[in-house]
Amino acid sequence: MKNIILILFTLVFGANHTFAQDSIANKNLIAKFSGEWYSKKEKQTLVISYDTENNSFLINDHTKGYSEDAYYAYPKNNKLILPAQNSDHHSSYCEISIIKNQLVYECNSALNFTDNFLTKDQYSTKNVFVKKRGE
Repeated sequence: MKNIILILFTLVFGANHTFAQDSIANKNLIAKFSGEWYSKKEKQTLVISYDTENNSFLINDHTKGYSEDAYYAYPKNNKLILPAQNSDHHSSYCEISIIKNQLVYECNSALNFTDNFLTKDQYSTKNVFVKKRGE
C-alpha cells in the first residue's frame, strides 16, 4: 500500500514539477525569439510571435520587393525547428537559434525536402538577424 501511495504522490507532484519547468522554458523561449528581427544583408524582416494554441512560433517573413510569407516553427532543444516538407508545400529543413544576441537562421539547400537535420553543404543557407524590437 505504501508503494502505491508513493507512486501516486510521485506522479502527481512530479508531473506538476515537469509542467512548471516546461512553462518556464517556454516563457524563456518566447522572450528570446519573439519580436522583430532584421537582416541588413538580405533586406529581410522576420516578425516572430508565439501561438499558444499550436505550441509553436508564427514567423511572418517580409523580404523587400517580395510578398509576405508566414510559417510555423516548433521549439526543440532551445531552437526553433522548421521541418522539411515534401508534400503539397515544398520546403527544406531549417533551424533558428540565438547566438550572441543574433538570430541565426540556417536551412538545407532549397532542393532538399527530405532531410530533417542540417546538412551544412555548399548549397545550404545561413542568414543572421539582429533584434529591432521585442514583443
